[in-house]
Amino acid sequence: INFVDEYRIWSKANYGNELKESPREYNFCHTTIQQDEHLVIEDASQDQRFNHFDFVVNDPCLRFYAGVNIKKDQQNLGTICVLGQEPKQLSESQLSALKTLANEVEARLELNRKNIELETTAAFLEASVDLMLILDAKTLMIEKISQNGNQLFPRLKPENLLKPLDELLPNWDFIQELRECFAAGTTVFRSESKVPISGQVLYLQLNAALKNGVWLITAKDITNKKIAEEEVLREQQFSTAIIQALPINFFMYDENGNIIKWNRKGLLENDYTDEEYAELTPMDFFEGEDQVRVKNYIQKTLASEKSEGSIEADIVRKDGSREPHLFNAICFIKGDKKYLIGTGQSIATQRND
Repeated sequence: INFVDEYRIWSKANYGNELKESPREYNFCHTTIQQDEHLVIEDASQDQRFNHFDFVVNDPCLRFYAGVNIKKDQQNLGTICVLGQEPKQLSESQLSALKTLANEVEARLELNRKNIELETTAAFLEASVDLMLILDAKTLMIEKISQNGNQLFPRLKPENLLKPLDELLPNWDFIQELRECFAAGTTVFRSESKVPISGQVLYLQLNAALKNGVWLITAKDITNKKIAEEEVLREQQFSTAIIQALPINFFMYDENGNIIKWNRKGLLENDYTDEEYAELTPMDFFEGEDQVRVKNYIQKTLASEKSEGSIEADIVRKDGSREPHLFNAICFIKGDKKYLIGTGQSIATQRND
């Protein structure tokens, strides 16, 4: 796995060689990143672009190279590549495997970036609180209140100092959590809690620390966030219920052939477990001419971003038997990603008629 900076190609991870970096202009990967997707060199000694490179002319006498670009926001950052000392050709399945590995690297880079962003955001959130409380750990008497200018808790006012928290908010489940943590000897914990206030529910993200016999508590109002999450969850449950209620098969794949959502009403329903089904691509269900036609149909649908009509093809079941099906699919775009969404149903009865 190689990355590129202004002057060099440097290896983030490698196997089978000790080369850590080299000048970018004398490296196969420098040419690869100038391509859109990948570069394959079957025999570097016969390629005028590379036959003068030192590692081609001299030890280790490299001949074969295949590299796929690692991207972020359509910009090439580096490559994942394989090298060999003998001329050879790369099969389509090997190139596909290399592209899959490149996608995995891209996904991990993006996850790492998002984790860093989340950590930064969390630090700011912890520094910006809506409520601060100091409570006597044994009695839960309020010793200090600060609401940072907001009025989340109308009952928590300075005049309520030296009153027990459970007297002011008797239905707050966080109070029982405080008691249990104190009894168990827990000195630091985080919690999300909902508080019923005046017929409404307030959601809080809480941090509590036990110091010198008092609870130091900070709280952030996350009501809008929780309401939004619950709405998203309801929408997901609703769409899942619709999909599962369809009388015919439904499928949704990303443009790399990875299954996203599905039901299997009448289509391979008893052939595979959900785990097995999730590992299969659309091409795994077809053979011969049908596989070629279905592949072209999918490519055209994703490229045209509209329905290409329907297609008939024979599903090959796990036991090798075949059953004719009618498929319809469209391209669905979300952000910069494309998805293949469609349905399939058996037409065996119609064929027999």
